[in-house]
Amino acid sequence: MADDTRLIEVAFPLKQSSLDSVHEKNVRHGHISTLHIWPARRPLAAVRAALLATLLPDPGTPEARQQLVERIGGRVVKTVDKSGSKVKEETVGGVLHWGRESSPDMDWFREQIRRAYGGRAPKVLDPFAGGGAIPLEAMRLGCEVTAVDINPVAWFILKCTLEYPQKLAGQTRPLPDFALQSPEFMEAFLHQGDEKGRTRKKNATSNGQIDFLTVPEADLAWHVRAWGQWVLGQAKQELARFYPTIDGKPTVAYLWARTVTCKHCRKSIPLLKTRWLAKKDKKRVRLTMTPNADGTGIEFDIEPDVPVVGGNTAQKRARDKELGQGTMSRSGVKCPLCGTIMTMEDIRLEGRAGRLSTIMTAVVVDGPKGKEYRLPTEQEVQMAQAAVHELERVYAEIPFGIPHEPLPSVTS
Repeated sequence: MADDTRLIEVAFPLKQSSLDSVHEKNVRHGHISTLHIWPARRPLAAVRAALLATLLPDPGTPEARQQLVERIGGRVVKTVDKSGSKVKEETVGGVLHWGRESSPDMDWFREQIRRAYGGRAPKVLDPFAGGGAIPLEAMRLGCEVTAVDINPVAWFILKCTLEYPQKLAGQTRPLPDFALQSPEFMEAFLHQGDEKGRTRKKNATSNGQIDFLTVPEADLAWHVRAWGQWVLGQAKQELARFYPTIDGKPTVAYLWARTVTCKHCRKSIPLLKTRWLAKKDKKRVRLTMTPNADGTGIEFDIEPDVPVVGGNTAQKRARDKELGQGTMSRSGVKCPLCGTIMTMEDIRLEGRAGRLSTIMTAVVVDGPKGKEYRLPTEQEVQMAQAAVHELERVYAEIPFGIPHEPLPSVTS
């Protein structure tokens, strides 16, 4: 190219990519973020916009530039919700919104990218690929992609996101025996594509299994479902004792806080940035802290249905901040018993000396209307301590075991 100026140097669909990235955060089904949690995962909409604007040359004129930006991001329009009380912005057209990644315009963009590079596919290297958003979108645009990450978890996510689906696309293989023996799995497999609400004909025999003359074959997605179900079953079997069902409500998770010893009163201080456990319109739950009877420590409690206080939005926000204030702030940690403030440097020194500890603050359970919160029982605290020894047993079967290498010192 005589002029190497790219579109991103002079124009970019910032508003559109921002709106579609916010919408994408609520997408669950089919998004790569559901494959495995990865910190700081980039929104696909923003990545797609950045790649298109980087790979495509600047058209040269303001009119052509505006047309190209709108073809990438679409137009921003304002809509009113069903209640008529809220006005929101959304995009119309473009290829950034979730679900438009397969639009006919994507073929046009691939063709334009190849034309800009002399008829060949450009090479894209991401040396810190992480969760794989950039290489995935580059592959979608027809580029030759190399993705690298030193983290083995990221490496495996990249293999499962980028390599295996491409290698195994269109291939089928026999389902494993354990999947054939699962009536629930096979019912879902045999009736894939059925309309919702349609009555399904039962294919199971009297013993709950389904008879086949030949072992059915399935694509990669169904094999992932089958093995995922197997892993879930094994995990439930091994971890059930650590997640008991109490009062008919299964335990989902345990919430913990690190603790530090107060330098004045020598009592244990929980390190909490906030005490809000849930802060939604219809579910407001917070963790409360009060000194115990003899003043030797902190007692936790759960306050459900925290009322909203304040006349306007700013007052409500200020009151919520006050209600949920934890022990930590930018200046350090304030002891809830004696009021002494320990600086962040004090906490770092305690951590380097190995004097930080942990405490279980609350338990998340699956209730009839969603997540609920309760205090941990003594048995659960004991089981958590037993889990430490169980962890050592499990890691004993893994090469090199639990890492025990010392961290580099500050002066090294």
